[in-house]
Parts: sequence; C-alpha cells; structure tokens
Amino acid sequence: MSVSMIQSINPYNAEVLFQKSPLTISETASIIEQCRTASESWQHQSIRERSAVIKRIGELLRHEKSMLSQLISREMGKLIHESIAEIEKCAHLCDYYAENSESLLQDDLLQTRFSKAVIRYQPLGVIMGIMPWNFPFWQVIRFAVPVLVSGNTIVLKHASNVSLCSLALEQLFSRAYPDGAIFKSLLIRGKDTEQVLREGYVNGVSVTGSEQTGRSVGEAAGASIIKQVYELGGNDAFIVFEDVDLEYVAKAAVKSRLINCGQSCISAKRFMIQNSVYDEFLDIYKSELKQFTFGNPLHTESNIAPLATSAFADALTSIIKQASAHGAETLNPFHREGAFIAPNLLLNVDERNPVYDEELFGPIGMVHRFNRTDDAINLANHSRFGLSASVWTMDIKRADYVANAIKSGSVFINMYPQSDAAVPFGGIKCSGYGREMGRDGLLEFTNKKAIIIP
Repeated sequence: MSVSMIQSINPYNAEVLFQKSPLTISETASIIEQCRTASESWQHQSIRERSAVIKRIGELLRHEKSMLSQLISREMGKLIHESIAEIEKCAHLCDYYAENSESLLQDDLLQTRFSKAVIRYQPLGVIMGIMPWNFPFWQVIRFAVPVLVSGNTIVLKHASNVSLCSLALEQLFSRAYPDGAIFKSLLIRGKDTEQVLREGYVNGVSVTGSEQTGRSVGEAAGASIIKQVYELGGNDAFIVFEDVDLEYVAKAAVKSRLINCGQSCISAKRFMIQNSVYDEFLDIYKSELKQFTFGNPLHTESNIAPLATSAFADALTSIIKQASAHGAETLNPFHREGAFIAPNLLLNVDERNPVYDEELFGPIGMVHRFNRTDDAINLANHSRFGLSASVWTMDIKRADYVANAIKSGSVFINMYPQSDAAVPFGGIKCSGYGREMGRDGLLEFTNKKAIIIP
C-alpha cells in the first residue's frame, strides 16, 4: 500500500474500512470552485430558507441515527451509546439554529450621532473546516451549521481516519440541499491543505485539532489573510474543595475524564484536590475504575473503548513512560491491550516533569493537591492552555471568585464541562481563539458591515 493513501482502520479489530488515493490539488480546486459557484445562489436565499435546510439536516440525522452511530463506532472506536448521543446532539444543534438564526442574524442598530447606523452580517464565501476524529459528526456539525445558515458554503478536510464519516456528512448535506454544492468533503493530505490555504482558494478556515496543527494552518492561512477560528485542545482543571459531597464529585470526575475514552478537548484532565480530602478522593476514584473493562464498542454492555488508533495508544503510552521516568507514579499498574489503555491517574507530577503541561488525550488523568484557594487558581492557570475548567464547592461566593480568576474560555460550577448549542465555545492562550456555537459562532464567518445614514 502506498504511504500516500488515505485510510481508516477499525481500532477494535484492525479491519481496514476505507482506503483511497488523496485528491490532487487540481481536483481539490475544482471541488472548491463548485462550492464557490453554489455560494452565489446560497447566500441570496433568505435566512428562513437556509434555516429550513438546516432543519432538514436535523431530521435526516434523527432518521438515520442507528446507521450513523454504528459508522462512528466502527471507524474511531467510540462506545455505541456515546455515538448515538453524538448524533442526537448534532440534531439538537440543527434545531437551535433552524429556530433562532433568523433573529440572531438581524441587523444590529447602533446608537450614534448619525440618523441611522446598523451592522449587517453578510457571508464571506467558501469556508474550510479542518476537523478532528474524536467527535467525527459533532465537531463538523457544530462548525458547519452556523457557517452555512449565515450564507457561506463549506469544504471539509476531515481527519483521514474518519473518511467514511466525512463522506457520509457530504451525502447528508447534499440530500438536504440537492440544488448546489454547499458542502463538499475533501480527501486530501495535510500538506495539500496548507497549499489550499496559502494560495487563497477559500475565504476562511476553522480548525479543531492539535496545537501544532493550529500553528501550521495559521502560518498558511496568514499568507492569504483569511479569517481564522481555532480550537486547539485543552488541559482542563477540575478543582475540588473540601466542602463538597466527595463521593458524588469523585464519580463525576471519573465520568468527565472518561467521556469518549478521554479523547475530548473539554474533559477533565488535571484534577486539583484540596489537601484535606485528597486521599479520600483517590480512594473513591480508584474504586470507580474497577468497573471498567475492555469490550467491543458496538456492544451495549461495553464500558471502555479503544483509543481511535493504535498510534494514539503508542503516543499515550510513551507519555506515561516519560512521566514515570521523571518521578511520577500511577494510581493503578499501567495496563494496555492493543489500542485499549486501562483508565488511570498520574500522581506526583511536578512542574519539572516534561509531561506536566501535556494534554493527555486518553483515559489517563493527572492529579495535584492544594491547600488555599489561591493555590488552586495558580495551579489551574499554570498551563499554556485555556479552554475550560470546572470548580466544585458549596460556597458560591468562592466558586465565583475562582471562576473569575481562571484564565479559560469557560468555567463550569458544580458540573463538568459540556457544550450546548446556545453557549459560545472556545478558548484562549494555546487553546486558540474565536468561538463556535451561540450567536458568537454564527457571526464568526460574516462580514460585519457597517451601514450609515447621515
């Protein structure tokens, strides 16, 4: 097999599900031109007409939930009940924008010295989405739906290991709107993606991926001065004070860490536990881990999934070994079988350890202890990332103080981070910039045009 082939492999049984030679730059340019042609008519549809298409996408997602969720689980290993929930969440987001976009995109009237001044929101053109494999439908839908309903068209560069999901998404949008190429999937190599951006084939790019992907894409997109939005991962703090129901919170910590087998940008990754309850927290966490056993993701009784590829399991294993070589310990003995890695925690990781601020993308967390409130804040902020965080305390005044001080795009109080269609999502620092979802996400890829009458 040529190394240039695009391929997806079932991480549970190593079955090759898909392989194909990548598109050439010429073929890619032709597909983008189809989207540019379609944008001329799409942007002149009324918001109500575009919203009807979005509603249809939601209906198709619900109608084909079983087939699409099985595709997710086969292609990247997600537990089937999580895949079903992912499709349902996508449909909910479609409902939100179908019902609210018309009002959210209305002109904003400004109070000025002029007789009238408004901000009008108009589409930019063709927007590229560079999307990851961990939520192969949700990541795309949450990017694509607001971009489309605001009048743009889309080309998708999905992660190669979920190419079947990428093609299924294209078919979904084509069926919802058969009158033009408003959404096309590009099966291309990463280096060709950068050429597409550098040479100005598209009018904007939204990236969800690694920090390094963001840097590479940003350099290429900057050459053509196009609009960019980045969500580049996180190292979320989960801060626990001594006044909580510790059993409830520790179980929530396990659940947050193991969402999607820990392969989630906003799952808890760094647990910060007040010293007086540190040992008890670890006891409960360790006890909870006993329930998890490896299994086929398509079986409903399975409760821990493989990582999305064996290569990702290799990378996480290497990080754990590196941490251990620099003094860290694991809560339980490290255990791996193929692409499966048993859930665990890293203990005694100080700032001299090279993995101290690494994003652990898998079922492994990191735990620290603190005494004072400001110590917890300093621990949380001692990271190059700033995506999300959660604070657990019965003292709401203290919770608000901590939430205000944490440098991140969002903070959740007495709940673990989770996304919602109505709430803007994104980060700061090396977690990126710009927002998805809510009105902010709807307006990201629009020209905010001022129209003034004297």
